[in-house]
Amino acid sequence: MVSLDTSPCRRAPQPPLPPAGPAAGTGHPRRGLRVVFLVLAATLAPQALSEPSPCSPPPRRAMAKSGKKSKGAAKVKSTLKFPPGVIGGQLKRGRYAKRVSKQAALYLASALEYCTSELLELATKVAAKTKKTTLKPRHVALAVRNDDELNKLLASVTIASGGVVPNVHPAIAKKK
Repeated sequence: MVSLDTSPCRRAPQPPLPPAGPAAGTGHPRRGLRVVFLVLAATLAPQALSEPSPCSPPPRRAMAKSGKKSKGAAKVKSTLKFPPGVIGGQLKRGRYAKRVSKQAALYLASALEYCTSELLELATKVAAKTKKTTLKPRHVALAVRNDDELNKLLASVTIASGGVVPNVHPAIAKKK
């Protein structure tokens, strides 16, 4: 019988793989596996990089628009500097809960951004008071320790190169 199949889906025969293991001359059985993987990668790479074969399924077509508004990225809608997508991924990887919603990531991103902007605003005021234009850890430390809410939030935090808040006890101070 003669085969009349002329479809372009027939694959050309692949060259035989070299033997693996100690018989291949590598000296170590695991290194033989590496050789096999490298040979496989070298033979399959040109096929993977080439154009799709005629046997591959046709690309999916775009669905018709429905009456719903499209859901844009949360960062674009909220104009936050902190990326809610990254924060959501870290929440999921941190295993804080079985499920994490997008709204939780957005809420946390906005809370972090608010705390950061508040801290930077106070540190900028401290730097301006000392007539400096560059924020240093000292300015951040003074801003945190002089604000009641931030001091409570960051009570157990040590800021590197921040120093301590200048304070002289009234009993020690000279009386005039």
